[in-house]
Amino acid sequence: MKKLGVIFLMVLLAMLAACSDDASGNDNEVNEQPTNDDQVSQETEVNTQSDDTSDQDGAAEEEEEDNSNNPVIAGDAATILQKSAEAMTDVKSFKAVSKSYDDSTINGQRNIEEMDFTMEIIYTDPTAMYAHGESVSEGGETEAFEMYMGDGNLFVFGDGNWYSMSSDSGYASIYEQFKFLEEEQIDTYVEFSQHFEVSDNGDHYLLTFVGDNNQYKETVLGASIAGLSELFQEHYDNMEVSKGVYEIAIDKETFYMTSYKMEYESQTSGQLGDIKENYKGTYELSNFNGINELTVPDEVVESAMPIGG
Repeated sequence: MKKLGVIFLMVLLAMLAACSDDASGNDNEVNEQPTNDDQVSQETEVNTQSDDTSDQDGAAEEEEEDNSNNPVIAGDAATILQKSAEAMTDVKSFKAVSKSYDDSTINGQRNIEEMDFTMEIIYTDPTAMYAHGESVSEGGETEAFEMYMGDGNLFVFGDGNWYSMSSDSGYASIYEQFKFLEEEQIDTYVEFSQHFEVSDNGDHYLLTFVGDNNQYKETVLGASIAGLSELFQEHYDNMEVSKGVYEIAIDKETFYMTSYKMEYESQTSGQLGDIKENYKGTYELSNFNGINELTVPDEVVESAMPIGG
């Protein structure tokens, strides 16, 4: 994975300053022997200070208890996202499993599809990846999907045949949707951390997007769209988003991003026509740094028909 160290210099943390004055210090020694009245007065003052200190300690303890029961404090999202980005710089491989529902209408023709998808990826140079999945249409039609990436080439199985293309070709823009943990995406999350609300979810932090629809488009969808062809960029530019939901789960111990959920409704237009979409997807990430090698099978390389430039 690309190193993200530069990102953290761009982070502006919105921290809640909790200022408290320490009332510590030793009483000055008195050389003169106090009178009885002075002694009584001093004892009264000492007792009063002691009572005040006890009250302050009690109030501080109550405040600490209140804070411990309320995990949502200002600055949490920025801090957690920053630590997660730092942790993810050490991730060289992982596995992702997703389930999605897509209800799209393109130029008046509606298509409803559910997909199960599994991907393994190693951030070598060049990237190595294996992905496979299955989609089921509303009519019950099933379509399998399989893809490899290795040695700078992308191999995609479709219509009973393997096809190959350069991973930086226009036809390979499908790969961009798998780059959700690379520099551009996390950079956007950190930059717009003020749009996330933090809650305690057991051994995870749950970050929920609370911005408006335009901010959802820019923050959640924008970074994943970046780098796509002009054809898709046009549709993104014209897109109007509504009912956007986005949640990220981050492990408290490792600060790895272990899952996220995305839901939104959108409409757009462009060279592909008028498109309305209702999308729901969940993604589970695991086996961090547990994948050492991914190899494109020889039979895939030998049988693949090259396309694109």
